[in-house]
Amino acid sequence: MEPDNEMVKFNPYRCKALGLTEVEARCLNFVRLNSPLAAWLRDRFPGVYVRLEMRGLIERVDGAWRLTEAGKSKIRVLLKGR
Repeated sequence: MEPDNEMVKFNPYRCKALGLTEVEARCLNFVRLNSPLAAWLRDRFPGVYVRLEMRGLIERVDGAWRLTEAGKSKIRVLLKGR
């Protein structure tokens, strides 16, 4: 499994333990790798990025999306298991 691949398949049990779906986990990983603009997220993950923003896992900074500290913590657990 390549953690730097934006469409990596995450362990469904880890996702469930963190309260995320697999699609939400892939969206977090996409934001981590690319710092995308809102239009990219709307096209690739319609509606998902809104839920992640409401949970405080991603934030919009100067038009681009970035992970918050909570989002970084969740992606670290998803990728490394710690």
